[in-house]
Amino acid sequence: MVDLEEYIVFEKTSGIKKESNSKLEVKQDYVTLTLRSGGSVTINFKSFEEEILRIHDFFESMTDMEPLNMNISDTGDIAYYFKGTGPLKEESDESGTIFFTYGVNLQELQEH
Repeated sequence: MVDLEEYIVFEKTSGIKKESNSKLEVKQDYVTLTLRSGGSVTINFKSFEEEILRIHDFFESMTDMEPLNMNISDTGDIAYYFKGTGPLKEESDESGTIFFTYGVNLQELQEH
């Protein structure tokens, strides 16, 4: 069993494409969150190819404004809308190690 305190979990809550890949668990080591104004958040992933492709496939199956929940360190779900993705990039560090980056934009669901 996975210790969810070390993970960020994304879960689709509706949508046509809510099938077997409706949940994604990503180690926090691979994630950087940037909070923007108005409840918007940019999530940047940085990892090896296999992990980035798994993340990429999950978010590429989503439609614009599709709702999903994000749960950081098993602290509880926060509702968001999917707003889009950035490019999948191959990069390398100064030692020549190859890694991949990918970005996702979400908007917090505001209840009125």
